[in-house]
Amino acid sequence: KAIIKSAKRRASKWEMFAAITAPQERLMKGAMERYFAGQHNEVMRNLNNYRSYSKEAKAGISANIIFNMNEQNEKLKIISKNHIREALLSGAGLASSELGIDFNLIEPNVLRAVDARVGFFAVKVNEATAELLADELKEALTNGETIDQIAKRIDKVFDYSEKFRSIRTARTEVIGANNAGQLQVYAEAGIEF
Repeated sequence: KAIIKSAKRRASKWEMFAAITAPQERLMKGAMERYFAGQHNEVMRNLNNYRSYSKEAKAGISANIIFNMNEQNEKLKIISKNHIREALLSGAGLASSELGIDFNLIEPNVLRAVDARVGFFAVKVNEATAELLADELKEALTNGETIDQIAKRIDKVFDYSEKFRSIRTARTEVIGANNAGQLQVYAEAGIEF
């Protein structure tokens, strides 16, 4: 009987977790799709600036020239901060409910946790995008491709990002922030894990 109760409890906890995180994932996925679409437009505008350059100058195209890492990191931090904050707080709420305590995370602790998570997240997402772009640009330049052919390669990177990376990124960050919120409540309640 104890095993059955434990299995039912785990299933119930999982259903609650999924009910909370699924809508958050959908919202963050939409934000990531819009972010990647905007980033795609910016990269394409920057690439089009190379149309009138000489062949030698075009050889200098790199992910860093058409993709400003610092600007993109700041944009992504702004876009993702509220999504990650909500996920962290909902995780804290789940843990508080599970423990049967009325527990509010102190706002500065939440802000520190969110800022740390968002900063790391933005850098990693944009480093991955820059790497995908750099690989495509390197191959295109090695093959002596035209700007139009390079544009198709860039389209491929962002098509992949908008369709697949957006959901994977949203799921990873929402679940990670939710779990971090739970762990923070456990730690502040003195529960060792």
